[in-house]
Amino acid sequence: MSNPPLPLSLLEHAVVQDWKNGDAIHMWTPESGIFYVLHGTVHVVRLLENGGRSILHAVGRDNFFFENRYFHPHSRTSVAYAASDTQTAYFPPEKVEFLLNTSLEFCRILIYNMARKNLNSGKNIVDNRHSNPEFMLLSALYDLSREKEDSSSRTLHITQANLAEYVGRHPVTTNKILKLLEQKGFISLGRGVITLNTEQIFAILKRQQEM
Repeated sequence: MSNPPLPLSLLEHAVVQDWKNGDAIHMWTPESGIFYVLHGTVHVVRLLENGGRSILHAVGRDNFFFENRYFHPHSRTSVAYAASDTQTAYFPPEKVEFLLNTSLEFCRILIYNMARKNLNSGKNIVDNRHSNPEFMLLSALYDLSREKEDSSSRTLHITQANLAEYVGRHPVTTNKILKLLEQKGFISLGRGVITLNTEQIFAILKRQQEM
C-alpha cells in the first residue's frame, strides 16, 4: 500500500526543486526542514569514515525524508542524493511548524509516512541480525521493490555493486549470494537489472517471520 499523496494546497507551502541523478540534495542539520518526493528516488545515506556511503533509506514518490531527523535533532547527520532524475518539495522549519499547528491533513500524512518507515526500519534491524545471508538479501530486494514508483513491476534497475552498498556487504559476497538465489529460482540476473519472483520471495519471508 502506497503513501497518500500531499494535496496541492499543502505543496503551496513548499519550495519545489528538480535534481539530476547523482545530485547531492541536502546534508541534514538541526536547522533543516523536511523534504517530500514528488517523483523519482532519493537515497538517504550516512557518510562513512573510509569515504563510502551506507544507505539508510531508499525513498520513492509520495514519501517524506529527514522527517525523523526533524523530530530527533540529536541523531546522526545524514545526506540525501538523487538516485534518479527527481523532483522534491522542501518545507523549511517555519512551514513545518505552521502546518503541524494548522493542518490535520499534513499531520495525518506525516504520521502515516513515519509509521510505515519505522515499521520497515524495525524489520530491517531484525533481518540484519538474521544468520542467513540469503534471507537478508531477499528482504532487501523485497523492500526495494516496494519502494519503486511502479511497485507492481518485478524488475529492479540496480547494479550488484549498488545493492552491495545498500545492504552493507562486500560486492563479491553479494554477487555469490545473488547467484545462489538465481539458482534457487528467486531472481533472474541481467546487466544492471534484477527480476524478482515476488510470490516465492514473499512466501519465504512470511515463513521466516512466523518461525
